[in-house]
Amino acid sequence: MNNSIKLESIDSKCPNCGNSLKYSPEDVGLKCESCGTREVVEYSVQNKKQPYDNVNDDEIVAWQKSKKHIKCKSCGSTIELENNEISIDCPYCDSQNVVAQKDIKGLNPSFLIKFTFGRKTALAKFKEQVKKKFFVPRPFKKDIPENQIEGFYFPAFSFDADSVSAYSGRLYRYESRGYGDKARTVTVYFNVSGSLAFNHRDVLVESSSRLSQYQLEQMFPYNFDLKVDFKPEYLFGYVVEQYNEQFDKIVDKVEYIFKDQIKSAILRKYHYDGVERLDVNSSFSNEWFGYIMMPVYSFEYNYKKKKYLTYMNGQTGKVGGGLPISKIKVAFCSILALLIVAVPVVLAIIFGE
Repeated sequence: MNNSIKLESIDSKCPNCGNSLKYSPEDVGLKCESCGTREVVEYSVQNKKQPYDNVNDDEIVAWQKSKKHIKCKSCGSTIELENNEISIDCPYCDSQNVVAQKDIKGLNPSFLIKFTFGRKTALAKFKEQVKKKFFVPRPFKKDIPENQIEGFYFPAFSFDADSVSAYSGRLYRYESRGYGDKARTVTVYFNVSGSLAFNHRDVLVESSSRLSQYQLEQMFPYNFDLKVDFKPEYLFGYVVEQYNEQFDKIVDKVEYIFKDQIKSAILRKYHYDGVERLDVNSSFSNEWFGYIMMPVYSFEYNYKKKKYLTYMNGQTGKVGGGLPISKIKVAFCSILALLIVAVPVVLAIIFGE
């Protein structure tokens, strides 16, 4: 192939029948779906987070933009890779190939959070949770469409840091004064200042072409106490990609999240209705990160001629957003909320007179 980089790959061929071994969460190891052969995956757990100053991954951009291919270990066919793919099923023999770590540019994963259940259990969990969601249309709950389920590991970065912040600002709250026809609501302003120490732990930032930070947070939490050291064997049977932007841009994202955490922690100290001004000056120390692979199931389906894509936490089974929403239920709740606010006001006017 002209101007295409050849990458080495590893496969998971079954030693008994030659078919592919795939990681089975229930068996906590590799399993051949054809003959039932099992192989144990020995796991280890170490603290491999590292400081994130002076991290250089300039090669990642050029590597992702370049044309790449591998030779299938099973049938010898040439397979082209898209942008940041590092795991692909051979279109000719259906065996899975994972790019060897030595040929992947950029940072290598430190950790992985394993899938804890398979696709059948995922579908059962999906149906169970959907039926409990109020805003999902009733017809959808009664007859959930067929799903195309896919398991994938998405790349993310877990950050730790300690911060100390000095702040000052001006908040306000609404207070009622007077009675009857003299009743009124006034805005009371008050100044705040002080300091805050905050420990930021396992703050997760996605770096995937498949989902956004918002979609990720809808599936929170993940239990980081159950993370294991990264091993390629965990990837067999799942779609995997390398992170899709340079590390310094990911750091920019986590710094924004850190600042938002600090602001929220400050405001939790006060009873207020609004913020006129809040100035925060923060300093950070003990800044560490780990590159981590996170488990997700995706459910793709059609409902009323519209395509939907819903994600599920592959560790806990929590379903995120992306489900069909009943417009009637949303409208009803909106009207009810307006009535709850409006009725006391109307009564106050009537009895005030």
